[in-house]
Amino acid sequence: MDKYTRALKEAMESSAVRTTDLARKVGVIDNYVSQWRSGRRPVPVERAPKVGEILNVPPERISEAYDRLLRSGCIPKEGFSAGSIPKRFPSSRCASAIQIVRP
Repeated sequence: MDKYTRALKEAMESSAVRTTDLARKVGVIDNYVSQWRSGRRPVPVERAPKVGEILNVPPERISEAYDRLLRSGCIPKEGFSAGSIPKRFPSSRCASAIQIVRP
């Protein structure tokens, strides 16, 4: 289990947020959250701000993609609010940072 999956699992447990509740609040099916929690799939960069907001954790703690984009300077230091992550990034550096972690 990687550090992002572990952080998500710990945040869900400490905040007592169930898989079904998180799925409903984020707008995905329960199976997606189960896959994030088990580490079978990463929390997508576009979902990380909302998940982080619900669990009261920084999105870079629960999403490798978000963390890479933040560290590469493609996301402002103050981060993105939930739902405001662009679909395309302006530089090839940013595009390659996200392609590394997107399946």
